[in-house]
This record gives sequence, structure tokens and C-alpha cells, in this order.
Amino acid sequence: MKKIKLKALKIGNFKGIRELEIDFDGKDICLVGTNETGKTTVFDAFRWLLFDKDSQERSMFSIKPLDSENNEIHKLNSIVTGLLEIEENGETKTLKLMKDYHEVWTKSRGSSKETFDGHTTDYFLDGVPVKKKEYDETINNLIDEDIFKAITDPLHVGNMHWQDQRELLFSMTDMPEVREIAELAAEKEGAVNVERLCEELDSPDDVDKYEKKLKSSMNKINGKLEELPARIDEVKRSMPEEAIDSGKLEELKQKRKSLISSREGLQEKLLEAKSTGAEAEIRKKINETEAKINEVKEKKTHSLNKEIDEIRYEEAEIQENIRTVKALKEEIEKDKEAIEELKEKREDLLEQYEDWENKNFPKDSTTCPVCEQRLPQEQIKQHRAEFNQEKSQKMEQIVEKGKKVKKQIKEKTARLKESQQELAEHKSIEKLEAELEQWESRKTEKIQAKNGRSKEEAELLEKQKELKKQLEEAENQENPAVEKYQERIAAVDEKITEVDHKIAAAEGVEKAKERLEELQAEEKQYVAKYEELEQQLFELEEFMLARIELIQQQVNEKFDLTNWKLFEVQVNGGINQTCEPLSDGVPWSDMNTGSKFQVGMDIINTLTDYYGYQAPVFIDNRERVAKLPMIESQTIHLVMKPDVEELKTIFLDEEETVDEVLESKEPVQETLF
Repeated sequence: MKKIKLKALKIGNFKGIRELEIDFDGKDICLVGTNETGKTTVFDAFRWLLFDKDSQERSMFSIKPLDSENNEIHKLNSIVTGLLEIEENGETKTLKLMKDYHEVWTKSRGSSKETFDGHTTDYFLDGVPVKKKEYDETINNLIDEDIFKAITDPLHVGNMHWQDQRELLFSMTDMPEVREIAELAAEKEGAVNVERLCEELDSPDDVDKYEKKLKSSMNKINGKLEELPARIDEVKRSMPEEAIDSGKLEELKQKRKSLISSREGLQEKLLEAKSTGAEAEIRKKINETEAKINEVKEKKTHSLNKEIDEIRYEEAEIQENIRTVKALKEEIEKDKEAIEELKEKREDLLEQYEDWENKNFPKDSTTCPVCEQRLPQEQIKQHRAEFNQEKSQKMEQIVEKGKKVKKQIKEKTARLKESQQELAEHKSIEKLEAELEQWESRKTEKIQAKNGRSKEEAELLEKQKELKKQLEEAENQENPAVEKYQERIAAVDEKITEVDHKIAAAEGVEKAKERLEELQAEEKQYVAKYEELEQQLFELEEFMLARIELIQQQVNEKFDLTNWKLFEVQVNGGINQTCEPLSDGVPWSDMNTGSKFQVGMDIINTLTDYYGYQAPVFIDNRERVAKLPMIESQTIHLVMKPDVEELKTIFLDEEETVDEVLESKEPVQETLF
């Protein structure tokens, strides 16, 4: 348990307090006074010293004192100093905190007038000035701000958002396993499928995700169910009004088949009637002409395709030669550049070799670099041997590198000559591209010829056109037999059309019935699926209810006076998640001030044990509370008494009420600064 106690607080020019020093001595104390005597300001100063906020959690508030006209008083330092006692693991130490908030005034060069440049805050730890970052890190290492607020302000947790309250309570409990919760839900409601819940939920925290998934699926199905009645009605309205019985459909199809057969017979007889005399002879000539046209076309296409293929082969060879010439030229240029680089490298190696060859043993190697006296002969001899060895090694290394460079020059020069000889055997790129252009022009001519008409083909087409004209004139001549068969075919066509109409109507009814059955079956499937999802949602709600009951039981066991309401059962049976502390069944929102403080102190007791922290608890408006639960944390009571015009401090011993203390105790003040 880490115990933090407030030993003393010194306030200067902070809000309405010009100068005040309070010796808390780490004990419970009452700060008594009428309104505007600075009780809440003491609380604000302590909070600001730790977290840059006042007691109302505001980071933006007026720190500087005000004059009689409600204007800020300038050029005053607002200073708060606090002395804390920290007890942990059997060791006790003190920490002195100080903040100095003041204005910044500057003078421009050459001017005697000061200008206001804003505010700044200086930070001190145990009297030593530090940066804000170090100061804040010290406070954070001492206690987390959220934990501090929860264990020092009786109203803080009760006024939190209910979701934050739930998160806090859940963090204090051991979450039951999915199966444990599911089995408890099944005990209360037999329709709950334990295995399905265990399969869907990896952990109890997955309930929200699973609920969203179920409701999303239900919304989609509900949308489909809303669409289906309109689609079913549309199918019903699409059925033909005068549709025949669909049972006669096969009979109609057989009748149509018979009519088609009859028509084919009449068509053959019509052709026989048309084929007699001059018409038959003309048709024979037309067919012969058409066959000749096809023969001429095929022969021309075959010949031209062969020529086009030969041209494409020539083009491919030229293109390959162009690529080869380009590659040879690139290779030649690269080899030339590489040879030049190697030659430069060889010259550089020759210069290095000459430098080492002309290098002699340095004279400064015979004297000491520190005292500048001549070295012993043995050391000089050793240095000379080392120099000669290094010189020999360097020259050998240069020779080896030179041999490699020479070999590379020889190899690349040989390859360069081969490439140049090979290039000389090829035509230039300009000539090759000119030849390629000529072949492309010839190919275009052949393709145009293939798509055009030859003289023979044009003559045959003209002959065919003339024959068709003769056939049309012959057909227009009166032929009683042809007219008879044409009339009979027209009558059969009319009957076929009538039968087709009846078949289409019958088939439309059949298709509409089939579609109607499909939609009705689909509707039943969606209804069944929706009911299944409703059951799963019901199971999940029962699971959530069982889970909350288990957690609620665990939570309430941790508190002496407070019970927590974590869910509400709605009229329709659904579960509404919530979180609110209760006192004798009265929710926080309906409690009076005294009950809220009693519940708040009970919450502080529990959180103090859970977090392992004790810190000074400030109780504002203490005069409105008759009795509070006992807590081990240091307690500062802010009491309003109209007849006490100046702020007084009264230490508490073991009296039951603050009122008894106020009647018997006198203020005690001793400075610790």
C-alpha cells in the first residue's frame, strides 16, 4: 500500500488567497469558514499543484488574484508549495512540490517601456528547479491522475459517465468464462444453447460484436421480407388474364408441330411449281455463277496469302538483322568504354608502383616522436625491416593488379575486334530499315488486292446480278399453281401464329406459378431464418443477463454500503445495459447530498484497497453531511459556518462528528517551510 499524506500547503497570490500556510501534519483536518474565506481555493490549489487543474477538473481557470473592480492584479507571482509524505514498503520519505505562475514582461532594445508577453510557470522539486516534463513524470510516478481523482473525491466516480463506471468496475472483477456464463443462463432459461454460445463467443467481451452481427443479419432479412410481398403481387399481376388451362399445353405443342409439318410440305410443292420452265433454268445458272465466284475468290485469296506470308518472313529476317546490328553497336561502345577505364586504371597502378619504388626509409623513423632523440640501433633496424617488407608487399600487390588489368584489356580488345568484324558483315541500319519499308509497302498492296475484286470476279458478279433480275421478272409472271400454294401457306401461317399465342399464354402462366412458388418458399426460408436469429439474440440477451448478474454479484461483494445496478430489464424483455450506484435502492441521480457522500466514501474505501493507494480526500460542503463512513486515508473536511469569518483549521482526533470537534477544538498552525 502506498500512502500519500499532505503535510503542509503554502499558498501565495492564488485566486482569492493572498497568503496562507496550513500545517496538515498528515492528519485529518477541518477547514472552517463562511463563504468566500478560501476553503475551496485550498482544494483548487492542491489540485493545480499536482495536475494543472482546479477541483472542478478545469484546466482553464483564473489563477491570479483580482482587484476590487474584478481586474487581474499584474506583476504578482502565484505560488503554491506542498509538502507530501509518501509511505511505501515500510519506508517513508517526503516530497516538496512548488509551482510559480507569473507574468513575463520584456523591454525592447532602446526602449524603457516594458511589454507583457504572456505567462509562464516555473517548477521545483525539493527546492530544485526542473523542467515541466520532469515535474509531470515525478507526479505520474507518484500516482496516476485518474486513480487520484477516484480515491480523493467522494463524488467523482458517482458523477462519471455510466460506461466509464462500468469499465472501472469490470476492471476490478475476474471475468467469468464463456461456458460458466452460458451454463448459468441455461439454468435460468432452458432454451439457451450452451454449445452455440461457446462456439460464437471466444470471450465474454465478444458479446457486442456478436450482437451487432445478429442484428445486422436480422435487418437484412427484414429488408428482404418487406420486399417479397410486393414482388409476389407483381408476379400475380403479370399473369395473362385470358390464359388457357396450362394442362392443354402439350396438346397445343403437338398441334403446332403438325402445322409446321404441313407448311413444309406446301413449301416443297411451291418450290416445285416455281422450278418449272424458265425459272428453273435461271436458278441453275445463278447457282453455277455463284459457285464460280467462290472458286475465283478462293484461288485469289490462297495465292495472295502465300505471297503475304513470304513478305512477312522477309520482314522478320530484316527486323532480326536490325536488332543484331543495334546490339553489336551497343556492345562495341561498352567494350570501348571498358578498355579506356582499364587503361586509366593501368596508368594509375604504374604511378603507384613508381611511387613505392622511389620511396625510401623515412628519417623521422630513426627518432622518438616524443623526445626527438635518436632511437636505439636495434629499433631503427626493426623499423627499416618493417618498412622494406611493407614496400615489397605493396609493389607485389600492384604488380598482381596490373597483370589482371592487362589480361582484362587483352580479352576485351579481342572481343571488340570480333564484334567489329561481325558488324562489318551486316548492312547498315539505314539500309535495313529502307528494305523493311519496301517490303511493308508490297505487303500493303497484296492485302488491298486480297480485299478488292479481280476483273474476273467483277464480271461474274455482274452476270449474277443480271440473272437475278431475269428471275425476278420470271417470278412476277402469273402462275396459278404458285398462287394457290402461297395462299395455302399463308393460311397455315395464320393458324401457327394463333397457336403460338396460346402456347405463350399457357407457358406464361406456368412460369408465373413457378416463380410464385419460388418467392413463397423464399419468404418461408427468410421467416425461419429470422426466427432462428431471434432465438440466438434471445440466448445472447440471457447470456448478457447472466454475465452481468455474475459481475454484479462480484462487484457488490467489494462494497459495504453501495450496490451497483448494471442492467435494466425492459418491458419487452430486452436488456438495457446501464451502471449506477444505489443506496438502499435509491439511485445516485435521486440521492440527497448526504447519501452521495456516504456512497462516495464507501467507493473510495474499495478503490483504495483495490489500487493499493491512499491519498488525501477532500470533502467539500461537509456541513451538509451528518455522518460519513470511516476511511483510513487522510481526510480534509471543508466546512461552511456563517459565524467564522476567517478560515480556521481544526485537527480531528477520534470524535464521531465534525460538529463535536468544532465545539471543542482550537486552530493549530505550525510551519513546515
